[in-house]
Amino acid sequence: MRSWIVLVGVASLAGCVSGPSQELPPAPTAAPGSSEVYLYVAEGTSPELETSGGAISVYRIGNDGLLAGGAPLQTIPVTNPVDVIMHPALPVLYVATPSQVLAFDASAGTLSSLCSGTSAGLAPPCATAPRPDAGVADLIVQQAESGQWILYAVEGGIPGDLLAPTRLAAFDLGPEGGLPPYASSQANYPNSILFQGAALTETYAFVSDAGINSIVRFDLGADGGLPDVAPTPSPIGEPTPTPSPTPSPSPIGQPTPSPSPSPPAFDAGAPTQLSVLPILPGPAMTPGAMLLANELSKNQITGRPIPPDGVLGNERTTTTYKIAGQFDRFLVNPERTILYAAAYQLGRIDWFGLDAGGNIVDNGGRTFESTPSYPTGLALVSMTTTGGPRTTLLVSLAGYGRVDAYEVGADGGLANKPFSSTEARLNSFPTDLVVHVVP
Repeated sequence: MRSWIVLVGVASLAGCVSGPSQELPPAPTAAPGSSEVYLYVAEGTSPELETSGGAISVYRIGNDGLLAGGAPLQTIPVTNPVDVIMHPALPVLYVATPSQVLAFDASAGTLSSLCSGTSAGLAPPCATAPRPDAGVADLIVQQAESGQWILYAVEGGIPGDLLAPTRLAAFDLGPEGGLPPYASSQANYPNSILFQGAALTETYAFVSDAGINSIVRFDLGADGGLPDVAPTPSPIGEPTPTPSPTPSPSPIGQPTPSPSPSPPAFDAGAPTQLSVLPILPGPAMTPGAMLLANELSKNQITGRPIPPDGVLGNERTTTTYKIAGQFDRFLVNPERTILYAAAYQLGRIDWFGLDAGGNIVDNGGRTFESTPSYPTGLALVSMTTTGGPRTTLLVSLAGYGRVDAYEVGADGGLANKPFSSTEARLNSFPTDLVVHVVP
C-alpha cells in the first residue's frame, strides 16, 4: 500500500511523513463468488515507549462483508513494518521494515515463509540482506518490458551519511516472487536529503524528496533498471567497491537511463506519497498521465500532467483544498472518478471528484472527525456479499489500533461513520494495510 484496490465477486506509526505510492491496478478483474478475502495489517509500535516490536496481522473479511471481531487469524512478528504490498501477479506479500524487505507466501490466505522450512527466515528468497539505517519507506512492484518483475524500494537513509544514503533501489524478483539479497540498480541524487515515496511509468521513476522540497525524475531502462549499478558488500576487512555508472542498453525508441547525479528536479512542498494516474483516451483527449503528490507543507494533494519527455513543470494544475493539518495517504478508485485522502491530524477521510483528465473538480465530502484516531492506510474492496454487492473503504487507524470499514455509495461517496471494525489491539499502531483474494 500502499493502500490498494481489489475487486472481488464484481472486483503504514508511519506518521504524516511516510506513505506508499498507490499505483492503480492495470485491469482489475472479478473473482469467483467463492473467493476468500484476506486483510493484512502492518502494525508498528508505540513511539512514546520507543519499542522495537511490531507485527503483520491477518484477518478474513466475512461473506457478509463485515470485519472479523476478536483476535486476528494470524499474527507474525515483524519489526516496525511501515508498508505492505501484494505482487500484482503472484500470491506474495512484501513487507517494508526499517532495514530490509520481507516476503511471505499468501497463496492460502494466511502467511508462510517463502524460505524452505517452517521458520520465517531473514535471508533470500524471503528477505533482502539487512541494510542498517536504510529507512525503507515505500515499495512498488512493476514488470519491465523484458518481462522481469522488479521490486522498487524507497530508502530514506540517514541525511548526510555516505554509508546510508537516501536512494531508490531496484530488486529483481525470482520466478516465484523471491527476493535477492542486494539491489541490482539504484538511483540517487547528491543534493537529496530524504526520499519518501515514488511513482513509476514505463520509462520514468519519480521520487519525492521531502528534505529538499523536490520531486526528482530518473530514467528507467527497458529492463526496468535504474541509472546506477548498486554496490554489493565486500568481505569484512576489504573496502566496498563503488561501481561506475553503466546504463543498461535500451531498444531503439526507448530511452537509455542517464547516470546520476543530474536528474531533472523541481520545487514541491515537502512531498511524500506520489501516484501516477493514467488518463485514458476519450473525446478530444489524448492518452497521458497525471502525477499526484501529497505536499505536506502545502497541506494539500496536488497534480501535474506528465509530458512525453517526463519533464514536469513547477505549476500545479490541480489541487485539493488545504486542511488544518496534513494528509497521510491517498487513494484513487478504479474508475478514476474519486480521490480518497486520510486527514491524519483531523481523524477523518476526505474525498474529491476527478474528471476524465485527472483534475480535481469538486469537494465530495468528509467523514465524521475523531482526532485521536490518526488514519493511515487505505484500501478499497468490492465483493458480492450475502446481502448483495458492496464496496468498502478500509482504513487503518494508528491511534485506535484497529481497522474501520466505510460503506462506499454508488457515487463513490462514503457513509459518515464506519459500519464495521476489527477489535482494537493494545499497543498496536497500524501503519498500512492491503487486501488479498484467494480464488
